[in-house]
Amino acid sequence: MNKQSKSPGVIDLRRLRYVVEAARVGSVTAAAQSLSISQPALTRSIAELEQDVGFPIFFRLHRGIALTEDGEEFVNRARVIIDDVATLGREVQSKSNDPVGRLRIGFSPAGYIHSVREVMAAFAKQYAGVALETVTGMPQTVCNRLFRGELDMLIGLSSYFDQWPEIETEELTELQFAFMVRQKHPLVGKNNITAKDLSGFPLVLPESADPGITNIAAITSLKPHYVTDEFSLVVSLLNNTDAVYPLHTSQQVIDLMSEDFHMIRGAINVRETHIAVGFMKHRIKTTAAKVFTDMVVTKFKNGQLEKIERLY
Repeated sequence: MNKQSKSPGVIDLRRLRYVVEAARVGSVTAAAQSLSISQPALTRSIAELEQDVGFPIFFRLHRGIALTEDGEEFVNRARVIIDDVATLGREVQSKSNDPVGRLRIGFSPAGYIHSVREVMAAFAKQYAGVALETVTGMPQTVCNRLFRGELDMLIGLSSYFDQWPEIETEELTELQFAFMVRQKHPLVGKNNITAKDLSGFPLVLPESADPGITNIAAITSLKPHYVTDEFSLVVSLLNNTDAVYPLHTSQQVIDLMSEDFHMIRGAINVRETHIAVGFMKHRIKTTAAKVFTDMVVTKFKNGQLEKIERLY
């Protein structure tokens, strides 16, 4: 934020809530109605806060308001503070040590939800008071949402999280890599398959995967022909075409999928990586995040991998 040189004032939660609500609805008048205060009082409060922080938070438009660049960063940080205070209040008021509030988990690629789906179900059953939300997307997208405080934790590739010094990770299990094709694919039975061999066939790629992680992007002739996060569609594409699908997952999942599909290994070099849990280093973990993480870590470290049925 490009603040002016001035002595900072005291920013109270009330004013933070005011600007967050105004940003949410995009109107001072509508925000005042939602907050049950007068429009002049809200306008004055926002102006005083802008004076305290030393930069404009909103643009005044002909109809409504919009966040400035500094204002967007400020409001994102304000949302985190308000959420943390609300969670703290619920935890203090709780009569037990059980988690309360909500838990927001980002997954990238989306398929890693399968790795912890039974843990999520067990968590939801045991802690019904916690609202559980999942978000999927490209690694850059979910990491940015973690930075903005919109997510409490991430589950994805350690090799990507390690690029961000702001994220602390805990590795869960090492991943294996193979290209998955149908049992009667033209490459089945061929020895020493190379990237050049694969390049003659269409590639199915998860929308939320970063191809650079598996070095697929380095194979210029191997480009995505189908892009989807829907695994049942991946299966249908493989069964009905000569497409290949890069499967970067636990050995257990590869063993399961080998019952129905052929796995091609060693065609490209893939650096070692793990499924990992990621958190912001300098943000206090909620009780819900701690409990859920303990459940996930216990599952993986005890070798209690999913009793997977079919993923499709």
